[in-house]
Amino acid sequence: HFWPLGFVAFGGPQAHVSLAHRTFVESSPPWVPERLFIELFALASALPGPSSTQLMTAIGAVKGGGILAGLLAFFLFQLPGFITLVIAGMLVGSNSGSSSSGDSLAVVLPKLALGLIAAAFSQVLLASFQISKKTCAADTLLWTLNLISATFALLIPAAAASWVFPLLLACGAAATFARHVA
Repeated sequence: HFWPLGFVAFGGPQAHVSLAHRTFVESSPPWVPERLFIELFALASALPGPSSTQLMTAIGAVKGGGILAGLLAFFLFQLPGFITLVIAGMLVGSNSGSSSSGDSLAVVLPKLALGLIAAAFSQVLLASFQISKKTCAADTLLWTLNLISATFALLIPAAAASWVFPLLLACGAAATFARHVA
């Protein structure tokens, strides 16, 4: 399950999570229960580092029976991307001395990158909607907090992220706590 995801998983952790959800939870029969997937994703999101890699490692460890299975899942998920980047680097490096092929790569690579960015953005958008649909369900407060957080994530400058995201988490926790206390 992990090897093919490594080949098609581009677009950052959110896109990887969407593909992992489709592969592990929406398969028939599901390999990972929905609740376990969401709990592992929440844990991976709370830790520093790439949440999708942590999620794949956790799924491998939990479903495969231990740390060695988790490490195997990690390597199977990461290896295709590593191989692809090594080959791309070799191609670019071997064509840098030749002006005709170097020029063609200089034209093709930026266009390829734009296409990948568009595809990755659509994957991230789909993943965020699917995860929001499952975690927020019909809860108006959770959808409101989700939309406010998404708006801030899109609009704030990267330099402010270090204090805005923890503030959003604290506000969301306070709002949900206040609702449960009332």
